[in-house]
Amino acid sequence: MARQSELFASSVVCLGSFNPRILTPDWLERHKLIGSQDAEAARSSPSLLITAQVAQFECSWFSLQVVENQFSFTSKGALTDAFKDLVFGVLSLLPQTPVTGLGMNFMAHYRLATSTEYQLIGDALAPKKIWRDLFSESDDHVGLTDLTVRVQKVQKDVMIVAPNHTNIQIQPSGLIPRGVFVLYNEHHDLLFAGKDSDLLPAVLAANLVDEQWETVYADSVRVMNGIIEKALESAPKPAPN
Repeated sequence: MARQSELFASSVVCLGSFNPRILTPDWLERHKLIGSQDAEAARSSPSLLITAQVAQFECSWFSLQVVENQFSFTSKGALTDAFKDLVFGVLSLLPQTPVTGLGMNFMAHYRLATSTEYQLIGDALAPKKIWRDLFSESDDHVGLTDLTVRVQKVQKDVMIVAPNHTNIQIQPSGLIPRGVFVLYNEHHDLLFAGKDSDLLPAVLAANLVDEQWETVYADSVRVMNGIIEKALESAPKPAPN
């Protein structure tokens, strides 16, 4: 049976050069990217901060943080297409912004049924034998705390075709007891992509979000669920007593 995450969220992160003072609740409301209730919630949020160096605020379904070299939208609550439409709308309204990179991220927290299952995930993804051989004291504990795997297209298993890549990160969950956190990151190098396009990088970023967000979303669910299932299936089973 496929495992389902208990908590699921998304974020979209852009790298480049940004003016934080532009991206305010008033600006989003004026351009009809959020409604008046969301704008009022953002204006009254405890996290609200608008300066030349940083802009941040939140409402019930997203949070925003902008610094001079990065902006990020993070979903809150149930994930819907409205989140994708918000990011697409912002990028579309800032076509001259020098965006160099785009990351579409999906995050999931899985609760394991037992402590044994929880330990099996780490045993499968990061076998402990090599570490136990190096740290042989009987009271040394070995456990997975952070693992990142990069997937990148190659040609004939030798030459990298493009700098775009997918990163998968696995950690113990900080939100769910006996839980595993998985991050799926789809990264696009917009300087590389822009070499063969007449579109401005910010427009390329907007188009990528509009055209690929749902596909990346679906693939992230497939991969993250698959990691948990395959890890449990392939983990070495305890020897019988």
